[in-house]
Amino acid sequence: MCGLTEDDPNTPYDESEDCELCHLFVLITNIINFLLLPVSYLNNNIPLIPAIAGLMFIIGGLYLLIAGPSPEKLRQAKSVITATVIGLLIVYIAWVFLNTFLDYIGVAEWTGLKNGGRLNAKIYFHILCPHNLTGKGPAS
Repeated sequence: MCGLTEDDPNTPYDESEDCELCHLFVLITNIINFLLLPVSYLNNNIPLIPAIAGLMFIIGGLYLLIAGPSPEKLRQAKSVITATVIGLLIVYIAWVFLNTFLDYIGVAEWTGLKNGGRLNAKIYFHILCPHNLTGKGPAS
């Protein structure tokens, strides 16, 4: 956290510090991870987009079950399932391209965050900004 007017004494970080450029990348990464990946500290291991896609598959399957002999309802069921698959492909392909592009242009090296093990290997592309601990000076 950064940019707050007052520091929260319940956290070990000084939230009253000014935001830096790396905090923008942290925000973007957290939004992407919230939507696409099961990350316990962001979304309780339930990513939003796959959960919505699962719901849409269930709806499409229910449409298939109740379609009966009606070709119009069968076409509607197929279109829901097809749109869900295409949507998932678009989202995840865009995610791979974005992360590959950010890695290619050297965001981690450019911001100086790749050194010192600050790049988390458990998530494809994860940036952590260095924080100052309250009363402890700059983070090492």
